[in-house]
Amino acid sequence: MGRAAAYGSVWLPVSFECHDRIGDDPLWRDGCLDFPQNLDERSQSLLNRGIAIGMQVMIAEEKGDELALAYLQEEVEMLKRIPGYDPCRGEPAPPGQ
Repeated sequence: MGRAAAYGSVWLPVSFECHDRIGDDPLWRDGCLDFPQNLDERSQSLLNRGIAIGMQVMIAEEKGDELALAYLQEEVEMLKRIPGYDPCRGEPAPPGQ
């Protein structure tokens, strides 16, 4: 949990700012959606990918985008199938452990 808190704290201000602004301004909504999509696609860390998916879910819920919510649920299920995946560690265990 400490590791998750340490890494997650970098993204929390971004997440809070997006949460506060996406309902009022379409430009913020687009920017706040682009950021986690890029983070999700380029991150090597499962923790960062989880944060990115969470931010995308928040924006999809705000927009009422059921299609994006279904896609994001599939992404979460895919992450859970990674051998050695432990959501508390933030990264998969090396093979054989």
